[in-house]
Amino acid sequence: WNQQCHLKASSFFRSLLRLDKPVSVISRLMTRSMLPRRSVRRPVLLAAQCRTQGGLRDNGEISDISAEGCCLRMRGIYFRVGTRIVLRPQGMESMAGVVRWVSRDLAGVEFDRPIYGPIVDHIVSAHAA
Repeated sequence: WNQQCHLKASSFFRSLLRLDKPVSVISRLMTRSMLPRRSVRRPVLLAAQCRTQGGLRDNGEISDISAEGCCLRMRGIYFRVGTRIVLRPQGMESMAGVVRWVSRDLAGVEFDRPIYGPIVDHIVSAHAA
C-alpha cells in the first residue's frame, strides 16, 4: 500500500513539474478547481494596520474583501504563507487571520471568524474601489 501511495504521489508531483507549458508549480497548485472560493471577493479600497505574531507592524490597504477573507497589499513587510496576523481596518475592530497565499506585495488572508454578511455589504458600500 505504501509503495502504491508513493507512486501515485510521485506521478502527481511530476505532472506539476512538467516543462511542456510555461506555468509555475505554484499556479498549478493554486488553481480554482483545487481551492474554490466560498464567496465572491468584492473590490474595496480600505486602509488597514497589520501586526504579526512576531510583533512586526505595517500599514497597508485591503483591495478586496469577502466574509471569509481579503486581499491585503502591504507597504513594507512581506508575509509567508501560514503567517498569523491581526488586521485592523480603518474605523473597525481587529480581525485575526492566517495568510493563505502571497504574490509580491499582496497577501490573501483567511479570517479566523467570518464577517457577518451585512457588515461586508456596508464595508463595500462605504469603501468601494
